[in-house]
Amino acid sequence: MSRNTKDKIAARNNASKTTPAPAPMPNAYAIATVPEKKSKPSRDFSPQEVLRNELAISLSKHEGKQ
Repeated sequence: MSRNTKDKIAARNNASKTTPAPAPMPNAYAIATVPEKKSKPSRDFSPQEVLRNELAISLSKHEGKQ
């Protein structure tokens, strides 16, 4: 066989082959969003302090009404 014939056969055999699929791209949105850490308050309030503050707020709201 001549070289030309071998090249033609090789070209015919490769004609039906497809290229491999590209690797999937990473999700840009998933990479871009980074969940923020929620900071804890510097200290916890006792239930007594919470009630005292709520009472003070409630009284200050009603002081103006008379």
